[in-house]
Amino acid sequence: MASTPSQGRLRRAILGLPILAAAAAMIHVFLQALPVTTPFMDKVTAAGRYEHNGIDVPLRSTFYGVAALDQLFSVISMAMFQLYSFADPVAYWQSLTFLVEFTAMYAIMLFESCRGSAKGTIFAYPFITAFAAQLASLGIMGPIYFYALHVCIPLSRLAPRDARRIDPSYAAVVLPAVVAGYTIPHLLSYLHPDLEARHWWNWIWQPYPMWCSALLLATAAACSILSPPRNHIVSVRIAVAVIALLNAAVFRYTKAASGMTTFAIFFPKHFIEIPPDMDTVFRTLLQYDWLCGFGASLLWLAHQLAALKSARLTSVSWPAMLLAGLTTYAVSGVGNVLLLGWWFREEVLVSWNSDSSPSKKKL
Repeated sequence: MASTPSQGRLRRAILGLPILAAAAAMIHVFLQALPVTTPFMDKVTAAGRYEHNGIDVPLRSTFYGVAALDQLFSVISMAMFQLYSFADPVAYWQSLTFLVEFTAMYAIMLFESCRGSAKGTIFAYPFITAFAAQLASLGIMGPIYFYALHVCIPLSRLAPRDARRIDPSYAAVVLPAVVAGYTIPHLLSYLHPDLEARHWWNWIWQPYPMWCSALLLATAAACSILSPPRNHIVSVRIAVAVIALLNAAVFRYTKAASGMTTFAIFFPKHFIEIPPDMDTVFRTLLQYDWLCGFGASLLWLAHQLAALKSARLTSVSWPAMLLAGLTTYAVSGVGNVLLLGWWFREEVLVSWNSDSSPSKKKL
């Protein structure tokens, strides 16, 4: 007897709980870190400058001239200074790479927001998730986003061609919007030789969801009027190629320039008890942010690939997928594991002829 839509949703909600568990782990770490990070941030805010580990730089408390924005982003930018100032080399290299790898996840969110199945849902507004992640961390908001996506938009909902189709005009401008609104300010806030200039560029980077959304809407509207693309997959392939190359370049640069192992940079050493020193606490927060955010997204991707295999839309074996994922991670980082896995799924969806037997399409 076939299950009803509500029964299927309940089953997905239960099976997807490990995705949501990542958010719970991040909340646990975040709450443990507050007693150490709060006094330091209060001290920096009161002094109006960052003085730590031999670094002494004045920090901006205003930038945009809008009280609410300045108050919000001044706190975040002060916290970020601990990372991009190289006060803690491990945190610097981890966050440089992590925030570049997030480009892959953010691009996926933007592409998914332009899919027909997202219309009339919160998934059509990735600005909300991205902005919330700036405030509450990716390790909390990422799992919530991917859990909701897993529960609310199963493969069966993508069966109609219009539901799985990504708007070509939006797809064509995802890459330039992300590069201009996110990637360039981020890299300048980490790689500029002057620390005050890094601080300035980090202020530009902080509200990236606003810049990227504005660029996406404006350029997509112009694209649809001037030269509307016929389909989205070519734009997706170009975006995936460029972002994958950027991820690989930064990942390899970090491994070569840092002189540290991947494990030492990315994987936390503390969970039950957070150490009392501020450097280790900030570092641990970022490591869990990376682990929980990408861990949740990869669990979501595994569910998507399992659905494709269950529907016999692909004949690629699990060992082959696992080997491809591990090889990709070793060579170019976790961002590319997520990005290339999502791209594989997209190619399968594009080739799916839902009017015929699923078994006739095997990629």
